[in-house]
Amino acid sequence: MVFKALQWIIGLLALISLLYFIAINPQVTQINWNPAAEAVNVPTYLLLLCTFVTGYILGLIYYGLASLPKKLENHRTRKAQEKEIKKLQKELELYRDTSQDPADDEFAP
Repeated sequence: MVFKALQWIIGLLALISLLYFIAINPQVTQINWNPAAEAVNVPTYLLLLCTFVTGYILGLIYYGLASLPKKLENHRTRKAQEKEIKKLQKELELYRDTSQDPADDEFAP
């Protein structure tokens, strides 16, 4: 609960900071994508926002690729454990079936 509230507070502060940055930086920045082409005029806040979004996406890709071996290992372990559970359940059922004493049937009315 506290963690969720903290996330909202941090997100709200980030949004307020972004809006403040946009308000105080209305100027336009010139970007040259290609030396042979003309420069493109882009608002400063849009350039910064695109930079942050690109960094966020690259970070997600990096995290996904870095955690892939651990996820695969966990998947293999889980499958092996499920297989072992099925084997033990079958063994338990077999034990229950064979543990019934046939002598008990003689005394049945």
